Amino acid sequence: MIDDLPSLYRKYVLSWDITGRSFIWDFMGILPWHHIPCLTRGNRVAQGFVLAGDSFFISLRMFRSTKMWRCWRMKQLLGVVEITMPALSVGFQVVRIMLTLFLSSHIIACVWWSVGWDPGGWVESEGFADEFLTGNSPIDWRTTWLTSFYWAITTVTTIGYGDITPATNAERIFALFSMIIGVNFFAWLTGNVTNVLVRRSRGGDTFKRFITEVTEVMDLKRFPPAIKDGVLKYYASKYPARLILNEASIMGPLPKGLRKRIVKHAYLPALEKIPLFHNLSEDTLLEVCALMESVVVNAHT
Repeated sequence: MIDDLPSLYRKYVLSWDITGRSFIWDFMGILPWHHIPCLTRGNRVAQGFVLAGDSFFISLRMFRSTKMWRCWRMKQLLGVVEITMPALSVGFQVVRIMLTLFLSSHIIACVWWSVGWDPGGWVESEGFADEFLTGNSPIDWRTTWLTSFYWAITTVTTIGYGDITPATNAERIFALFSMIIGVNFFAWLTGNVTNVLVRRSRGGDTFKRFITEVTEVMDLKRFPPAIKDGVLKYYASKYPARLILNEASIMGPLPKGLRKRIVKHAYLPALEKIPLFHNLSEDTLLEVCALMESVVVNAHT
């Protein structure tokens, strides 16, 4: 956490970080962009004409999307919590998948609603245009959003019931892009769901691949069954947990103080049981522990 004002000013106020950790994006996110066109709209309507600047004021509404960049912080937060709380990693992965599906479908639904206002579009065919233009029986925003979100979900998940179909060229073009996004999203979703359900250990996968390679080499060399059995039993005793982990790559980047704490926990209790090391200081024992490696020895070694 940054608590000194100069660093806070440099990293937050002056930052243009696109992930949203900057003052400019937070400031743009809190501005009421959707109310700005209403500031002078009443006078223009009363006078019976529309200024050319109307489209400019209306286009300012798209800056409301800057609020969506804050969701990047939630993704980063879930990543940190997933590392610090590995027991809940499956639940966090499910939450991340559902949030990604919801936000992607929401954005597609908003664009689908916008392109549907062309004459003859799906908004008109569903009867929403008459209700909005006449104002006789206004439709609740929940109905309009739910209809657009329903189409987005069926498109992104590649279900496509076909009850709401594009009728204009703009709608067809956007539907094509949505289907392309949906195919890629479905592949990504399938892979993530599979990883959540399987939850395989990387060390276990490495051990299985290693044993498979050993077996293939022995089959290629046509080793007799007795030798094959001896080799497999040796590796079974060498890796009793059925895991192959690269401890050097894990321990190497750690700071020296943290490495000392790890080797102290792993090797010092066993080292203190040896009479040869009883009169040595703890610092010397830690130096010896840092040089120790785990080795499995059996009767055939």
